Amino acid sequence: MPMVSILCELAGALLLAAGNERGSRALLRRPVPPAPRRLARLTGFALLGTALWGLIRDEGNLLFALTTWTLSCGWALLAAALACTLRDSAPARPHAPGRARARQNATDTVP
Repeated sequence: MPMVSILCELAGALLLAAGNERGSRALLRRPVPPAPRRLARLTGFALLGTALWGLIRDEGNLLFALTTWTLSCGWALLAAALACTLRDSAPARPHAPGRARARQNATDTVP
């Protein structure tokens, strides 16, 4: 399998992941506006299509090219999905001590 096709699939899968709101936050560590996410998603689809076209052109057998593309894209998309599910080690919101104290006082009522 050509290396260009594999790289196109990996880049396309990562761009598809970055096109998602949660994926862009996981991969880029900051919120991204909708327009760049849409562009990343479209570019990801274009790269996946380019990889399929390259495989069809190189192999000459449509069934073999589709099977190879599906199997290799599956691993690339799985890797991109795993990259998106990584969590930050820092908490999303810092813990406020006053909030916990107010919650404890609200539950300490005596009937």
